[in-house]
Amino acid sequence: MNKNKYLAALMGAFVWAGQAQAQEPAIPADLSAPGDQIALVLQLDGMQLYECKRTAGKLTWASNGPRAALYKDGAIVGNYSNGPTWRHNDGSSVTGKVVVTKDSPTSKDYPWQRFEVTSRGQGALSDVTAVVQIDTQKGLLQGDCTDETVGAGQPFRATYVFLKTKK
Repeated sequence: MNKNKYLAALMGAFVWAGQAQAQEPAIPADLSAPGDQIALVLQLDGMQLYECKRTAGKLTWASNGPRAALYKDGAIVGNYSNGPTWRHNDGSSVTGKVVVTKDSPTSKDYPWQRFEVTSRGQGALSDVTAVVQIDTQKGLLQGDCTDETVGAGQPFRATYVFLKTKK
C-alpha cells in the first residue's frame, strides 16, 4: 500500500474524530445483552487493512486488521489494532472476540459487531465486559485483487461503546 495514501487518510481522519458525540449512542437490540451499562464511548478513525490472498483457487481480499486511533472529545486516548485489541493511553487494554455481526445500514460500510472481552488490564477499561462497534463508515474494500503481493487499506470510522455489566 502506498504510505502517502495511508498517511493522507489518517490526517483526514483527525477532522472527523474531533466531532463530539452529542448524546449516548443507541445500541441495536441484537447487539445488546441484559445488564449492559455504558462505561465509555470512543470514536475510531483509521484504516482497515487488507491483503490479497488465494482462497479455494481464487484471489480475494482478506482482512489484515485495523490500524486506528481512538478519540474522546477530539483528543487521542488510545488505539485499536489486531486482536482485536483496544488500548487506552492509561495503559489499560481489552481484547475481544466477535460474538454478533450485523449488517450496517449501508452495504458500503463495515458491519456492526459485538465483541465479548476475553482479557483486560487495570485502568479505564478494567470493568469492560463487552465492546459494541456501531455507526461504521467505510472500511470495506471494494473490487478485485489480482496480485498476491499487494496489500490495501480502506479508511474506517466507527463508534465504540465499551460496556460493563450492571451489578
